Amino acid sequence: MRFGGNPAIRSMQKNSTQEIAQPATYAGITWKTIVFALVTMVSAFVCRIAFFGLLVQNLMAVIIGMIVCAIVQIFLGIAISSNPARAKSLGIVYCVIEGLTLGFLVILVDIYAQGIALAAFLATCGVFVFAMLLFRKFSTTAYSSVTKFVFIALSALVAVQLVLFLAMLFTGNMALYKTYFLLQLGISVVMVIYATIVLLMDLKAIDAMVQNGVDKRYEWQASFALITTLIWLYIEILDILLRLVILFGDRS
Repeated sequence: MRFGGNPAIRSMQKNSTQEIAQPATYAGITWKTIVFALVTMVSAFVCRIAFFGLLVQNLMAVIIGMIVCAIVQIFLGIAISSNPARAKSLGIVYCVIEGLTLGFLVILVDIYAQGIALAAFLATCGVFVFAMLLFRKFSTTAYSSVTKFVFIALSALVAVQLVLFLAMLFTGNMALYKTYFLLQLGISVVMVIYATIVLLMDLKAIDAMVQNGVDKRYEWQASFALITTLIWLYIEILDILLRLVILFGDRS
């Protein structure tokens, strides 16, 4: 059986032939995903309320907080992906830290334009519902083909972006800034498409898990994979909305 694009889901493929004590269910994965989502949102909300007044005057503290949280998340993500038994305990810790990261990010966004974080959340919910309606319509082969195309296109865009950035940096030609900014916006759009494809692949993989009777202990890891993809999608949508406000909005 082939699992989806998220590393936390793919790692389960190696162990899917082990003896099954109790099979995974849609209900089990659903409520575990809800637990992770609630922990993340509560952590983000608490961070937003607790630190906004303090950190709105100290941008560097916000950035340092985000970097520290991101580093911790990387190591936790690797640990969880390599061992499904850690998904429940470390997954909760990961979501708390992920929530802090999102909280810091929302503070930065709210400093510039309030309401965008909420709009990105609603848009992410919309994309998730859309993905739920569509995931049965496409085959894994189709996912793989589109994913390869998007990855190649994204790599090309990043290469061009790097060239433009270096040219702007060394020549001081600020006329390149608008082109560089628009290219970043284009890359963000591509990343949202890519994240949506990964979300579809995760849903397809979870469906395959349940249909093939994968052991119930993998439910936490599947839920962890799904929530991390949704958070990634949220961040990419938030990035697009913020760039659009910068491009077309009025800070006054």
